[in-house]
Amino acid sequence: MATQKVSAIEIEQAKKNLSKLPPKQHPSLPVGEALEELKPLIREAFDKNYSKEDVLEILGKCGINIKRYRLKELFGEKKLPSNSQNRSQQPAIE
Repeated sequence: MATQKVSAIEIEQAKKNLSKLPPKQHPSLPVGEALEELKPLIREAFDKNYSKEDVLEILGKCGINIKRYRLKELFGEKKLPSNSQNRSQQPAIE
């Protein structure tokens, strides 16, 4: 079998074509990345007095179904400890 050879002209043409490529848009993003992209607009909605529930409903109508805690995480709000964590931090009653 003969090995394929590529001419210098073909290599230069490939270099030109590859260097001109624009960033390719992904058809879908992970939810976290999508929320990061939407974060400024979500902040604006909050600034316009829309609640987290309002924003969740709007996102849901667009096909982005997330839980309330995802919005809290997005804006750095701490989650409330679960009941099991509360019990482990409470002193034992004797």
